[in-house]
Amino acid sequence: MAYLQIYKNRPNSIYTHSVLKGDDLYEVNISSGEKMRWRYIGKIDPKIYQVSGTLISKPSIKMITILQRMLQPPVKESFQDFQTWKFNETITG
Repeated sequence: MAYLQIYKNRPNSIYTHSVLKGDDLYEVNISSGEKMRWRYIGKIDPKIYQVSGTLISKPSIKMITILQRMLQPPVKESFQDFQTWKFNETITG
């Protein structure tokens, strides 16, 4: 598992937290009574890029577990699978 750094964003931000999982950056909205939303920003160099939020020094184990399991970068092979499906459809259809 990749190492997590969880940052609390400013109160006026759309996403409440920024999460650095290895070198993958995500923005996450964690609000009580709402479903968790997130978006994948992309790969960054943590030595150069500085997240603008405040680092949470001791996040709860539950938060760590959920974020480790839920946050995955997009699968790059999915586009190739779509191409294969379209190709098969045109042959058979």
